[in-house]
Amino acid sequence: MLLGKVLCKFGVGSAKIDLVLKKDTYRIGDMIKGEYVIKGGFAEQRLKRVESDLVQTHSVNDTERVINTRTILSSAVISAQEEKTMNFCFELPPSLLPTDSHISYKFITRLIFTDGISSVDHDEVIIQPG
Repeated sequence: MLLGKVLCKFGVGSAKIDLVLKKDTYRIGDMIKGEYVIKGGFAEQRLKRVESDLVQTHSVNDTERVINTRTILSSAVISAQEEKTMNFCFELPPSLLPTDSHISYKFITRLIFTDGISSVDHDEVIIQPG
């Protein structure tokens, strides 16, 4: 078990996060619902927080902009091989531009542990006019 803890410190075999959305296409102003699925790794780890950024990418000027961030603070412990779920809810702002050939959107989700290690997940979404 000590080997598992050492590997987790280096990010090998640590817990992973997956943001699971009900669908991938939404309208401006919609409430996006889903859940975080956290799967334990080789050893027990203490969670610190979960962060999800909605990021807009503009391909013409090659920029990314964080639209909004959702943060859940937690002191939960995820045991080795355990699976936990947490609800996710995010309202799309009315000021968004719809997805087109130059504008795209994704959620970047980070699972951060008290030891500083993190797990990252990316989920593309399509935003249509309201």
